[in-house]
Amino acid sequence: MFDSMLPLSYYRKVADLSAEHNVSVVQHIESHKICIRKMMQIYSLPVYEQLFYNPVKGLPRIYAMYEAPDHSFLTVIEKYISGDTLKEVLEICGVHSDFAASSPRADLYAAGILMRVLLTGTDANDAMLSHHLPRKMRAIIERCTQLDPRKRYPSAQALQRDIRKLMHK
Repeated sequence: MFDSMLPLSYYRKVADLSAEHNVSVVQHIESHKICIRKMMQIYSLPVYEQLFYNPVKGLPRIYAMYEAPDHSFLTVIEKYISGDTLKEVLEICGVHSDFAASSPRADLYAAGILMRVLLTGTDANDAMLSHHLPRKMRAIIERCTQLDPRKRYPSAQALQRDIRKLMHK
């Protein structure tokens, strides 16, 4: 489905946001809309397909995707959202965070938020919204989203192990 580069050809690179992570600012050549292009070697196509077909409020809308024929990378064009970064907002509020640089435990926090959004439709940590989730799924999400990084899963493998246990019951 996402094997044509044609949709990507409508965007021209404006600037690198992170050359190390292959993230660039791009502009649509006809509408002049500014977007973000991410080229990833590690990705989950089913997750991006879900986000493409079912946009989630609070997450950037995905406009186009291309997966290499050998599945070696995925390119995503998504909505550019201007404003303060999470790091800037937390600094303004005087909250220390580990979001300054990507780290495994910061990534696990993001995975927990993504799971919560996909399962409840919101990123709010509201017991009323997540009461329909199985207790063990709530526990997994809560562990991922602990404010203290030391209380989160120590690795993605540990998170994966708990999710697999939950799925095989």
